[in-house]
Amino acid sequence: MKRKPWLSFLLSLIRPGLGHMYNGQLIKSVVFDCAFILTNTLLVVFLALCPESKIVNISVLCLVFLFYLIFAFIPANRARKLGNTFVPKKFNAWYYYVIYAIGVSLILYYPVNTFIQTNVVHSYKVPTGAMEKSILIGDFLLADHMAYQGNRIPSQGDIVVFKFFGLQEKNYIKRIIGISGQKITMIGKTVYVNDVKQENPPGSQYIRNGLSPDFPDTFSVTIPAPNDKIVVNALQYRDFLFLYHIAKQENARVEGNIQIFQNGQFLNSIPFAKVDNWTALKQYFAALGSGADSIRINNLLKIDGKIVSEYTIKNDNFFVLGDNRDNSVDSRHYGYVNKKNIQGKAKMLYLSIDLNESIIHFFKWIRWNRIGMKVL
Repeated sequence: MKRKPWLSFLLSLIRPGLGHMYNGQLIKSVVFDCAFILTNTLLVVFLALCPESKIVNISVLCLVFLFYLIFAFIPANRARKLGNTFVPKKFNAWYYYVIYAIGVSLILYYPVNTFIQTNVVHSYKVPTGAMEKSILIGDFLLADHMAYQGNRIPSQGDIVVFKFFGLQEKNYIKRIIGISGQKITMIGKTVYVNDVKQENPPGSQYIRNGLSPDFPDTFSVTIPAPNDKIVVNALQYRDFLFLYHIAKQENARVEGNIQIFQNGQFLNSIPFAKVDNWTALKQYFAALGSGADSIRINNLLKIDGKIVSEYTIKNDNFFVLGDNRDNSVDSRHYGYVNKKNIQGKAKMLYLSIDLNESIIHFFKWIRWNRIGMKVL
Protein backbone atom coordinates (compact mmCIF):
# COMPACT_ATOMS: atom_id res chain seq x y z
CA MET A 1 0.00 0.00 0.00
CA LYS A 2 1.43 3.38 -1.02
CA ARG A 3 2.17 6.00 1.64
CA LYS A 4 1.26 9.55 0.68
CA PRO A 5 3.88 12.15 1.72
CA TRP A 6 1.34 15.01 1.79
CA LEU A 7 -0.91 13.05 4.16
CA SER A 8 2.02 12.18 6.42
CA PHE A 9 2.97 15.89 6.45
CA LEU A 10 -0.59 16.97 7.27
CA LEU A 11 -0.95 14.43 10.08
CA SER A 12 2.34 15.63 11.57
CA LEU A 13 1.05 19.19 11.61
CA ILE A 14 -1.96 17.99 13.61
CA ARG A 15 0.22 16.01 16.02
CA PRO A 16 3.97 15.52 15.35
CA GLY A 17 3.92 11.79 16.07
CA LEU A 18 0.98 10.97 13.78
CA GLY A 19 3.11 11.15 10.62
CA HIS A 20 5.41 8.42 11.94
CA MET A 21 2.45 6.35 13.06
CA TYR A 22 1.08 6.63 9.53
CA ASN A 23 4.42 5.26 8.32
CA GLY A 24 4.18 2.29 10.71
CA GLN A 25 6.71 3.63 13.24
CA LEU A 26 4.77 3.62 16.51
CA ILE A 27 7.73 3.96 18.89
CA LYS A 28 9.14 6.79 16.80
CA SER A 29 5.76 8.51 17.06
CA VAL A 30 6.07 8.76 20.83
CA VAL A 31 9.73 9.79 20.65
CA PHE A 32 8.95 12.60 18.19
CA ASP A 33 6.02 13.83 20.24
CA CYS A 34 8.22 13.97 23.35
CA ALA A 35 11.03 15.69 21.43
CA PHE A 36 8.60 18.22 19.98
CA ILE A 37 7.17 19.05 23.41
CA LEU A 38 10.65 19.50 24.87
CA THR A 39 11.96 21.62 21.98
CA ASN A 40 8.88 23.80 21.74
CA THR A 41 8.69 24.30 25.50
CA LEU A 42 12.33 25.35 25.79
CA LEU A 43 12.01 27.87 22.96
CA VAL A 44 8.77 29.37 24.28
CA VAL A 45 10.18 29.62 27.82
CA PHE A 46 13.26 31.35 26.41
CA LEU A 47 11.02 33.80 24.57
CA ALA A 48 9.14 34.71 27.73
CA LEU A 49 12.07 34.89 30.12
CA CYS A 50 14.81 36.37 27.95
CA PRO A 51 13.37 38.84 25.41
CA GLU A 52 16.48 40.97 25.05
CA SER A 53 15.67 42.44 21.65
CA LYS A 54 13.21 42.30 18.80
CA ILE A 55 15.79 40.58 16.60
CA VAL A 56 16.34 37.84 19.17
CA ASN A 57 12.60 37.41 19.65
CA ILE A 58 11.90 37.16 15.92
CA SER A 59 14.79 34.71 15.51
CA VAL A 60 13.40 32.42 18.20
CA LEU A 61 9.87 32.67 16.76
CA CYS A 62 11.29 31.64 13.37
CA LEU A 63 13.03 28.71 15.06
CA VAL A 64 9.74 27.61 16.62
CA PHE A 65 8.08 27.68 13.20
CA LEU A 66 11.07 25.99 11.54
CA PHE A 67 11.13 23.13 14.05
CA TYR A 68 7.41 22.66 13.51
CA LEU A 69 7.98 22.25 9.77
CA ILE A 70 11.00 19.97 10.28
CA PHE A 71 9.00 17.67 12.56
CA ALA A 72 6.42 17.40 9.76
CA PHE A 73 8.91 17.10 6.89
CA ILE A 74 10.87 14.14 8.31
CA PRO A 75 7.94 11.64 8.30
CA ALA A 76 6.74 13.03 4.95
CA ASN A 77 10.15 12.26 3.45
CA ARG A 78 10.02 8.79 5.01
CA ALA A 79 6.60 8.21 3.40
CA ARG A 80 8.04 9.22 0.02
CA LYS A 81 10.86 6.67 0.35
CA LEU A 82 8.48 3.89 1.36
CA GLY A 83 6.49 4.31 -1.83
CA ASN A 84 4.46 1.16 -2.61
CA THR A 85 6.57 -1.09 -0.38
CA PHE A 86 4.70 -0.27 2.83
CA VAL A 87 2.87 -3.10 4.57
CA PRO A 88 0.12 -1.70 6.83
CA LYS A 89 0.35 -2.46 10.54
CA LYS A 90 -2.60 -3.31 12.74
CA PHE A 91 -2.66 0.25 14.08
CA ASN A 92 -2.81 1.83 10.60
CA ALA A 93 -6.50 2.63 10.82
CA TRP A 94 -8.11 6.04 11.26
CA TYR A 95 -9.61 5.24 14.64
CA TYR A 96 -6.20 4.30 16.03
CA TYR A 97 -4.89 7.68 14.87
CA VAL A 98 -7.72 9.39 16.75
CA ILE A 99 -7.06 7.33 19.89
CA TYR A 100 -3.33 8.10 19.68
CA ALA A 101 -3.90 11.85 19.21
CA ILE A 102 -6.32 12.04 22.14
CA GLY A 103 -4.13 9.84 24.35
CA VAL A 104 -0.94 11.82 23.68
CA SER A 105 -2.81 15.09 24.28
CA LEU A 106 -4.12 13.91 27.65
CA ILE A 107 -0.98 12.13 28.82
CA LEU A 108 1.77 14.39 27.45
CA TYR A 109 0.61 17.73 26.05
CA TYR A 110 -2.08 18.71 28.54
CA PRO A 111 -0.07 18.13 31.78
CA VAL A 112 3.06 19.81 30.39
CA ASN A 113 1.16 22.78 28.95
CA THR A 114 -0.86 23.22 32.14
CA PHE A 115 2.29 23.25 34.27
CA ILE A 116 4.12 25.64 31.94
CA GLN A 117 1.18 28.03 31.57
CA THR A 118 0.47 28.08 35.29
CA ASN A 119 4.02 28.35 36.61
CA VAL A 120 6.35 29.55 33.86
CA VAL A 121 4.84 31.35 30.87
CA HIS A 122 1.37 31.89 29.47
CA SER A 123 -0.03 33.41 26.29
CA TYR A 124 -2.80 36.01 26.31
CA LYS A 125 -4.91 37.66 23.64
CA VAL A 126 -5.71 41.36 24.12
CA PRO A 127 -9.47 41.92 23.60
CA THR A 128 -9.85 45.63 24.49
CA GLY A 129 -8.18 48.95 23.79
CA ALA A 130 -7.50 49.82 27.44
CA MET A 131 -3.72 49.63 26.94
CA GLU A 132 -3.49 51.37 23.56
CA LYS A 133 -1.19 52.29 22.06
CA SER A 134 1.32 50.30 24.11
CA ILE A 135 -0.69 47.13 23.48
CA LEU A 136 -3.31 46.95 20.73
CA ILE A 137 -6.52 45.00 20.28
CA GLY A 138 -5.55 41.79 18.50
CA ASP A 139 -2.09 41.54 20.08
CA PHE A 140 -1.03 38.14 21.40
CA LEU A 141 1.56 38.32 24.16
CA LEU A 142 3.60 36.07 26.42
CA ALA A 143 3.66 36.78 30.16
CA ASP A 144 6.36 35.60 32.53
CA HIS A 145 4.67 33.80 35.42
CA MET A 146 7.95 33.42 37.30
CA ALA A 147 8.57 37.17 37.54
CA TYR A 148 6.85 37.67 40.89
CA GLN A 149 7.15 34.31 42.58
CA GLY A 150 8.36 34.15 46.16
CA ASN A 151 9.27 37.52 47.66
CA ARG A 152 9.67 39.29 44.31
CA ILE A 153 7.09 42.02 43.80
CA PRO A 154 6.14 44.10 40.75
CA SER A 155 7.79 47.45 40.17
CA GLN A 156 6.22 50.74 39.24
CA GLY A 157 5.79 50.82 35.46
CA ASP A 158 5.48 47.04 34.99
CA ILE A 159 2.67 45.83 32.72
CA VAL A 160 1.06 42.91 34.52
CA VAL A 161 -1.58 40.28 33.87
CA PHE A 162 -3.91 39.66 36.80
CA LYS A 163 -7.05 37.74 37.58
CA PHE A 164 -9.92 40.19 37.97
CA PHE A 165 -11.73 39.97 41.29
CA GLY A 166 -15.04 41.63 40.36
CA LEU A 167 -18.18 40.26 38.76
CA GLN A 168 -16.47 39.17 35.54
CA GLU A 169 -13.82 36.56 36.25
CA LYS A 170 -11.27 37.11 33.51
CA ASN A 171 -7.71 38.26 32.99
CA TYR A 172 -6.87 41.97 32.83
CA ILE A 173 -3.71 43.64 31.53
CA LYS A 174 -2.75 46.99 33.09
CA ARG A 175 0.27 49.09 34.01
CA ILE A 176 1.34 49.47 37.65
CA ILE A 177 1.35 53.13 38.65
CA GLY A 178 1.91 52.80 42.39
CA ILE A 179 2.89 50.22 45.00
CA SER A 180 2.02 49.61 48.65
CA GLY A 181 2.23 52.66 50.89
CA GLN A 182 2.33 55.22 48.08
CA LYS A 183 -0.14 58.06 47.66
CA ILE A 184 -1.70 58.30 44.21
CA THR A 185 -3.23 61.59 43.11
CA MET A 186 -4.79 62.30 39.74
CA ILE A 187 -5.50 65.93 38.86
CA GLY A 188 -7.05 66.18 35.44
CA LYS A 189 -4.81 64.12 33.17
CA THR A 190 -1.75 64.32 35.42
CA VAL A 191 -0.71 61.53 37.81
CA TYR A 192 1.27 62.18 40.99
CA VAL A 193 2.94 59.50 43.12
CA ASN A 194 3.77 60.78 46.62
CA ASP A 195 3.15 64.27 45.21
CA VAL A 196 5.77 63.79 42.49
CA LYS A 197 4.49 64.37 38.94
CA GLN A 198 4.75 61.30 36.71
CA GLU A 199 5.49 61.29 33.02
CA ASN A 200 2.94 59.40 30.94
CA PRO A 201 4.11 56.10 29.37
CA PRO A 202 5.31 56.51 25.75
CA GLY A 203 2.29 54.64 24.39
CA SER A 204 -0.36 56.31 26.52
CA GLN A 205 -3.23 58.31 25.10
CA TYR A 206 -6.49 60.01 26.06
CA ILE A 207 -9.16 59.04 23.57
CA ARG A 208 -12.70 59.23 24.83
CA ASN A 209 -15.33 56.87 23.39
CA GLY A 210 -17.79 56.57 26.24
CA LEU A 211 -16.61 53.29 27.73
CA SER A 212 -15.06 54.83 30.83
CA PRO A 213 -17.26 57.05 33.05
CA ASP A 214 -16.17 60.58 33.93
CA PHE A 215 -14.10 61.08 37.04
CA PRO A 216 -13.76 64.10 39.31
CA ASP A 217 -10.97 66.50 38.50
CA THR A 218 -9.10 65.35 41.61
CA PHE A 219 -8.81 61.71 42.67
CA SER A 220 -6.58 60.68 45.58
CA VAL A 221 -5.91 57.39 47.45
CA THR A 222 -3.16 55.82 49.54
CA ILE A 223 -2.38 52.21 48.67
CA PRO A 224 -2.70 49.88 51.70
CA ALA A 225 0.49 48.07 52.69
CA PRO A 226 1.00 44.72 54.46
CA ASN A 227 0.12 44.84 58.19
CA ASP A 228 -1.90 48.05 57.82
CA LYS A 229 -4.95 47.89 60.08
CA ILE A 230 -8.08 49.45 58.62
CA VAL A 231 -11.22 50.23 60.63
CA VAL A 232 -14.08 49.06 58.42
CA ASN A 233 -16.85 51.39 59.53
CA ALA A 234 -14.63 54.49 59.34
CA LEU A 235 -14.42 54.25 55.54
CA GLN A 236 -16.36 56.15 52.90
CA TYR A 237 -18.21 53.94 50.43
CA ARG A 238 -15.48 54.15 47.76
CA ASP A 239 -12.70 53.17 50.17
CA PHE A 240 -14.86 50.43 51.67
CA LEU A 241 -15.41 48.96 48.20
CA PHE A 242 -11.65 49.03 47.62
CA LEU A 243 -11.01 47.33 50.98
CA TYR A 244 -13.63 44.70 50.21
CA HIS A 245 -11.80 43.84 47.00
CA ILE A 246 -8.50 43.45 48.87
CA ALA A 247 -10.18 41.14 51.39
CA LYS A 248 -11.78 39.19 48.56
CA GLN A 249 -8.40 38.62 46.94
CA GLU A 250 -6.77 37.57 50.20
CA ASN A 251 -9.53 35.32 51.60
CA ALA A 252 -11.68 32.50 50.26
CA ARG A 253 -15.11 33.56 51.59
CA VAL A 254 -15.84 37.28 51.81
CA GLU A 255 -19.12 39.21 51.93
CA GLY A 256 -19.54 42.95 51.86
CA ASN A 257 -22.44 45.35 51.68
CA ILE A 258 -23.39 48.89 52.56
CA GLN A 259 -26.40 49.36 54.81
CA ILE A 260 -28.13 52.69 54.30
CA PHE A 261 -30.21 54.37 56.99
CA GLN A 262 -32.20 57.55 56.41
CA ASN A 263 -33.53 59.56 59.34
CA GLY A 264 -32.63 56.58 61.57
CA GLN A 265 -34.68 54.11 59.51
CA PHE A 266 -33.18 51.29 57.46
CA LEU A 267 -33.51 52.25 53.81
CA ASN A 268 -31.59 49.77 51.69
CA SER A 269 -28.61 47.44 51.45
CA ILE A 270 -26.13 47.36 48.55
CA PRO A 271 -24.43 43.95 48.23
CA PHE A 272 -20.97 44.07 46.65
CA ALA A 273 -21.64 40.63 45.19
CA LYS A 274 -23.75 42.50 42.60
CA VAL A 275 -21.98 45.87 42.42
CA ASP A 276 -18.22 45.83 42.00
CA ASN A 277 -17.17 49.34 40.97
CA TRP A 278 -17.10 52.80 42.45
CA THR A 279 -18.93 54.42 39.54
CA ALA A 280 -22.04 52.29 40.09
CA LEU A 281 -22.03 53.09 43.82
CA LYS A 282 -21.51 56.79 43.14
CA GLN A 283 -24.46 56.84 40.76
CA TYR A 284 -26.63 55.12 43.37
CA PHE A 285 -25.81 57.69 46.04
CA ALA A 286 -26.30 60.55 43.59
CA ALA A 287 -29.80 59.24 42.93
CA LEU A 288 -30.66 59.80 46.61
CA GLY A 289 -30.69 63.50 45.86
CA SER A 290 -31.57 66.05 48.51
CA GLY A 291 -32.12 63.41 51.18
CA ALA A 292 -28.42 62.55 51.24
CA ASP A 293 -27.79 64.80 54.23
CA SER A 294 -29.95 62.62 56.48
CA ILE A 295 -28.28 59.36 55.37
CA ARG A 296 -26.10 57.23 57.63
CA ILE A 297 -23.95 54.48 56.12
CA ASN A 298 -22.94 51.27 57.86
CA ASN A 299 -20.22 49.16 56.24
CA LEU A 300 -20.65 45.43 56.79
CA LEU A 301 -17.70 43.11 56.04
CA LYS A 302 -17.85 39.37 56.72
CA ILE A 303 -15.05 36.84 56.38
CA ASP A 304 -15.98 33.17 56.73
CA GLY A 305 -19.38 34.30 58.00
CA LYS A 306 -17.99 36.47 60.82
CA ILE A 307 -18.35 40.27 60.95
CA VAL A 308 -14.98 42.03 60.79
CA SER A 309 -14.66 45.49 62.36
CA GLU A 310 -10.93 45.89 61.62
CA TYR A 311 -9.07 44.34 58.72
CA THR A 312 -5.31 43.72 58.60
CA ILE A 313 -3.77 43.80 55.12
CA LYS A 314 -1.82 40.63 54.32
CA ASN A 315 -0.08 41.25 50.97
CA ASP A 316 1.31 44.04 48.84
CA ASN A 317 -1.22 45.96 46.75
CA PHE A 318 -0.87 47.92 43.53
CA PHE A 319 -2.67 50.74 41.78
CA VAL A 320 -3.05 50.00 38.06
CA LEU A 321 -4.12 52.10 35.09
CA GLY A 322 -4.65 51.41 31.42
CA ASP A 323 -2.38 53.37 29.09
CA ASN A 324 -5.50 54.51 27.23
CA ARG A 325 -6.51 56.55 30.26
CA ASP A 326 -9.94 57.76 29.10
CA ASN A 327 -10.99 54.29 27.96
CA SER A 328 -9.88 51.97 30.72
CA VAL A 329 -11.65 50.28 33.62
CA ASP A 330 -8.91 50.10 36.23
CA SER A 331 -8.00 50.90 39.85
CA ARG A 332 -10.01 54.11 39.69
CA HIS A 333 -13.10 51.90 39.42
CA TYR A 334 -12.42 48.79 41.49
CA GLY A 335 -9.44 49.54 43.70
CA TYR A 336 -6.13 47.79 44.22
CA VAL A 337 -4.72 44.64 42.68
CA ASN A 338 -3.36 42.30 45.34
CA LYS A 339 -0.07 40.45 44.76
CA LYS A 340 -1.97 37.22 45.26
CA ASN A 341 -3.95 37.87 42.06
CA ILE A 342 -1.07 38.96 39.83
CA GLN A 343 -0.27 36.14 37.42
CA GLY A 344 2.69 37.43 35.50
CA LYS A 345 4.60 40.21 33.78
CA ALA A 346 3.86 40.95 30.13
CA LYS A 347 7.08 40.42 28.18
CA MET A 348 6.71 40.22 24.38
CA LEU A 349 4.30 40.07 21.44
CA TYR A 350 4.47 36.90 19.39
CA LEU A 351 1.58 37.74 17.05
CA SER A 352 -0.59 40.75 16.22
CA ILE A 353 -3.76 40.75 14.12
CA ASP A 354 -5.55 43.79 12.76
CA LEU A 355 -9.21 42.96 13.34
CA ASN A 356 -10.25 45.72 10.96
CA GLU A 357 -8.69 43.81 8.07
CA SER A 358 -9.95 40.63 6.43
CA ILE A 359 -7.86 37.46 6.55
CA ILE A 360 -8.12 37.49 2.78
CA HIS A 361 -5.64 40.38 2.89
CA PHE A 362 -3.21 38.23 4.85
CA PHE A 363 -0.21 40.57 4.75
CA LYS A 364 -2.34 43.44 6.08
CA TRP A 365 -4.29 41.22 8.47
CA ILE A 366 -1.11 40.45 10.41
CA ARG A 367 0.74 43.44 11.87
CA TRP A 368 4.19 42.17 10.96
CA ASN A 369 6.02 45.15 12.50
CA ARG A 370 4.70 44.26 15.99
CA ILE A 371 5.80 40.62 16.02
CA GLY A 372 8.69 40.13 18.43
CA MET A 373 8.21 43.50 20.16
CA LYS A 374 9.15 43.71 23.81
CA VAL A 375 6.30 45.02 25.98
CA LEU A 376 7.40 48.26 27.62
